[in-house]
Amino acid sequence: MVKEKPLSRQLAIRMIEYFREAGLPAGTHLGAQGMADRFHVSRIPITEALKILASQGLVYGERNRGFFLAQDGQHLPPPEAMDDETAPWDDPLYYQ
Repeated sequence: MVKEKPLSRQLAIRMIEYFREAGLPAGTHLGAQGMADRFHVSRIPITEALKILASQGLVYGERNRGFFLAQDGQHLPPPEAMDDETAPWDDPLYYQ
């Protein structure tokens, strides 16, 4: 489990919103510097946010390549779900 910090959690929510609104396709490279520029923060909280999303299976990381979107942005769960203690994608019923 990734230890979450408030800024990283907020960024993770904002990233989900962006991925959904932009309709990014699965496999899109999520470069840390590009995300940092987009959200006006340094790469460190971006990387932490991407790790949060990876722990939820929404993005995946590849060694020496970075993070990639695991599914089409339009199919991601709504960002409000991350406000709950247990996000719907943590619930086995979500997948049924």
